[in-house]
Amino acid sequence: MSAAITCASCKRPLRVPENVLGQLVQCPLCLDEFVAQADPAAESAARAAEAPIKRAAARPQPVTAPVQDDEVTAVEEFEEAPEWVEPAVEATPQRKSAHVPAPVKALVFSVLVARDPDRVLRGRMEAELTAEGLYLRKPRQAPVFAPVGGRVLYLGANRLVVTVEGREVELTVVKPWTSVYHLARDTAGFLGGKGDFPNGRAYDVPWYLYALPPAFMVLALAAIPLGLVTDSWGGSWGSAFLWCLVAAVVAGG
Repeated sequence: MSAAITCASCKRPLRVPENVLGQLVQCPLCLDEFVAQADPAAESAARAAEAPIKRAAARPQPVTAPVQDDEVTAVEEFEEAPEWVEPAVEATPQRKSAHVPAPVKALVFSVLVARDPDRVLRGRMEAELTAEGLYLRKPRQAPVFAPVGGRVLYLGANRLVVTVEGREVELTVVKPWTSVYHLARDTAGFLGGKGDFPNGRAYDVPWYLYALPPAFMVLALAAIPLGLVTDSWGGSWGSAFLWCLVAAVVAGG
């Protein structure tokens, strides 16, 4: 049910739900706030104005009112017949999604301590490269840390020098099936602030590349007696055929 009221400032007739009577509302024309009170005269005028209207009433639309200290209900003005209005509904703020922390980057490999001025670090150690720096760990020994931005020197091949507790320690990177030369170079670049965090998978070496050198040696040894045989079997043509066969085997492997 609705009730007809009159704006206390501009005296325009308005219509509001009965459940907001006695509450603070806002006139949509003059924007003044007043307490909604039922007005019998406005009710009679509203009914008289509504009587000749044949069309269906439009679907009520909520009106957003400015947020004040006290709850304010916005109403609409009507010229010929009062229009239905509803109390403004404050939009529910959307809940912010919980912050998902980014995954922690870490690259683990092994190193050999080639030189430590204080002779504290020795032998094989586990190295863990993170966004903060390089951790060196060994069983029954306190871990040490080389931060990003410290003095770092790449010595070539798989060797580099890092600064640990104020002293320069030379390390040799060792990791099976890995391009340790590139890993040592990129680790030094990252710790020195001159490169991105190394991608561990980029340094993996296929197993068959390690098998090629022994395969060449075996084929070379096998070719010696076969070469002697081919000298009597077709001469140079036999040797050419043998080496083509060896090349085909290597390419197929």
